[in-house]
This record gives sequence, structure tokens and C-alpha cells, in this order.
Amino acid sequence: MKTITIDIVNDNAFKLLKELESLKIIRLHKEKRKHKIREDKGDSREEVLANIKRGIKDVKLFKQGKLKTISEEDFIKGLCEL
Repeated sequence: MKTITIDIVNDNAFKLLKELESLKIIRLHKEKRKHKIREDKGDSREEVLANIKRGIKDVKLFKQGKLKTISEEDFIKGLCEL
């Protein structure tokens, strides 16, 4: 028999998986431990400044009509898919 371990990120996901457990398809074991936080050093100062400059340039191009963008709704949907 093989075992699959699933990290539950919120209570809604746990409730859904508990419903599946009632179908006797899987057995769940919710661990009572905190997730480890990954340490991210982030971008360097130069990268941050370059990104800000690029953003300002893009805003200027958009205002001049030289750059097309997506709607904010599509932008939010794209973020949710990540």
C-alpha cells in the first residue's frame, strides 16, 4: 500500500478532503505543525530599481496609446491561477 501526504493549506481544503475520506477513497492525517517559511532574499537593489523604471516607462507608453494592457479583471484572474 502506498501513502500520499498532502499539506492542507486552509480549513476549506481540509473539509473537502474529509468528505472524500467519507467515500473511503483516501485516509487523511492532518498534522498539527506549522509550515516552514521559506527565506527569500528577494531581488537586488539594482533589479528593484530597474523594475520600477520599467514600470514608469510602461505607464508613459500606455498614456501615449503606444502600449496595450489587459483589464484589471483579467489581471486578477491571472494572479489567481498562479
